[in-house]
Parts: sequence; C-alpha cells; structure tokens
Amino acid sequence: MNKTQDIVTSCILLGISGLGFAFTTTLPPAPSSSTFGPAFFPNVILILLSACACLQFAIALFGRASGKPHSPMTADAWKRVLLLIALFTGYIALFLNAGFAVSTPVFLYLAQIVFGRRDWFRMGAYAAIITAVAYTVLTWVFQVQLP
Repeated sequence: MNKTQDIVTSCILLGISGLGFAFTTTLPPAPSSSTFGPAFFPNVILILLSACACLQFAIALFGRASGKPHSPMTADAWKRVLLLIALFTGYIALFLNAGFAVSTPVFLYLAQIVFGRRDWFRMGAYAAIITAVAYTVLTWVFQVQLP
C-alpha cells in the first residue's frame, strides 16, 4: 500500500475500534466476584486493533518510503475487507443479543469463508474448538462472566 492508503486504512480501523468500544459500554459491569467483566475480551481485541492502526498511521506519516512501488489493492481484496468489516459488525450485534457461545463460532466459521477456506468440516471443527478454548480460558482463568 502507499502512504495515503495506509493512512485511510488506519483511520477506518480506528473508527471501527471506536464503534466497538461504544458497543461494549452496553455490556453489564464485572460482578463483585470477578475482576473482569463481559467487555474484557472484546476490549482487549479492540485495544490491539487500535494500537496496530496507530502504528500503521505513524509508519505511514513518519516512515521512509521503501523505494519499491506498491501495487494497489485489487477489487477482490477490497471486497474481503468490506466483508470482514460487515462480519465484525454483525459479530458485535450478535454477541450483544445471543452471547459469546453463539456468536463466536458463527464469526470464526464465516471469517474462514471470507479468507477462502472451503474445507467445511475443518472450518466447523476449528470454530468450535477455538470457541471452547476461549470460553474456558476467559471463564475459568480470568473468571469473566460472558453473556
């Protein structure tokens, strides 16, 4: 990507992060028996996304040009970016209405389709296993009460 594309992309990612933070404020607070609440995991992801977007922005503004020409994003790449944005927005909405155990495997399964995977059985297995591991770690290790 060129500097302009990097700046625009990082601004879009920061906007998405801000939208995500606005959504997580509607989640219930942490119970008195736990340090972390339901918004902990989404906020960690959003903080990492924001940090990467800020780093990309800074590199685009202050970094040296590599000297190599960058090819513009193809129409297929833009389509995937827009699909991921829509998928993430849908994930947040489903998470708030149906909870972690329903929304996360759906998101993980559909994200694999966006990235071009087509082994339906493995995709389902990965989505189920990753959801189960994340749920176990968040609820047992961090004692987060997920919706």
